[in-house]
Order: sequence, then C-alpha cells, then structure tokens
Amino acid sequence: MDQKQHIIFDLDGTLIDSKPEIISTYKKVFEQIVPPNEIEYEEINYGNTLAAILNKVYNQNSELVEKAKLLFSEIYDHSNYSNTMLYPDVYELLNQFHLNGFILHIATNKRLNPTLNILRSKGIFSLFTSIVTSDFIKDKPMSKTEMVELICQQQVVSKGFMVGDSLQDIQAGFDANLETIAVLYGYEKKEELLRNNPKFVINQFKELNTIILK
Repeated sequence: MDQKQHIIFDLDGTLIDSKPEIISTYKKVFEQIVPPNEIEYEEINYGNTLAAILNKVYNQNSELVEKAKLLFSEIYDHSNYSNTMLYPDVYELLNQFHLNGFILHIATNKRLNPTLNILRSKGIFSLFTSIVTSDFIKDKPMSKTEMVELICQQQVVSKGFMVGDSLQDIQAGFDANLETIAVLYGYEKKEELLRNNPKFVINQFKELNTIILK
C-alpha cells in the first residue's frame, strides 16, 4: 500500500450525525429571531453552511441573518455536543485507517470553532492531519472544492479518496482527481447524490473498509 495515500472526509452527515443538536439550536434561534415563513426542518440541508441556511430562512435579509448567525454561534459553540453522535463504526475505522498509514483530513462546511470542539469531544481530533472549514480563511467563505484543493496543495496529495454525503463533496473529489465515495446515510437526497456518478457508494460507514483496505 502507498503510505502516502490520503482520505478526505466531510463531517456532518458523514462522520457525525449532528442533525438533532443543530435542529435544537435553530429552534432556539427562531424563537428569538422569528423567520418570515414557517420552517420545515426536514427540508433543511444540514450539510450546508450556516450562512447559506440562514439566508434562505430569512429571505436574504442581511440584518436578520447576521443577528441569527451570532445567536446560533453563541448557543452552538458552547454546547457539550451530547446530542451529536459519531455514526456506527466511525471511531474504530478511523483509528484503523490511521494505524494502516493513511493520512486523514476533514473538509467541512461547518465553522472552525465547533468543528474542533466536536472532534475533541468525540476523541478523534488527533487522527486528522489537516482540518479545513468554510471559515478557514477569514472573511472569505470557502467552497468545498476550494477546501479540498487547499488540502491537496498543502499536503501534496496525488492519490486518495473523497468521502462525503453531498453533491459538493463528490464534485470536489472529482475536481481534485480523487476516488469519490458517496455516503447514502447522510443528509443529501439519494437521487441527488447519485446524479454525479460517484465511483463508490456506501450505505454504512463500515463498508469503507472493503473499499479503502482492498
């Protein structure tokens, strides 16, 4: 096996199920900063950036969006993340990949502060060589493609995998010439995710074992 092989993971909907905690936080925000329309919580794509979700909820009203962002961050960033869970087998397999010489990374639409807090609280922070978030560069929101490109440039990635549950993840993997692995248990609708024709598809995290350690 090439000891320099890399795996770039999305976070929400791929490694962690953060949906219950995020919904709880949004409900607290919307109680104080009331949206113009009723919220369909099941229709929200929880893998999107906070700004993208709030812009849609508040119909691009920048004043309300900014207030809601600050309140969301205040609540969410000080959580103990007890309602955010690693998906089954994630802890064990990440450790196995790490021990087998794979270099692990994260590219996530989440902000840096809660990302680091969650990774530490779940005991997997030390497994990742690089962690790039949507706000990694100050005042310049990064797309998933830009995050993956940055990781590949900094780590000189020539061979590896992109694992994620969104169209953005799969497209970013294609753009970086990585082998793409679509996660069907996450937050994207299955038919949408398959539209980009990922190389591999998994229904459970443990299925990565046979793809990556083949």
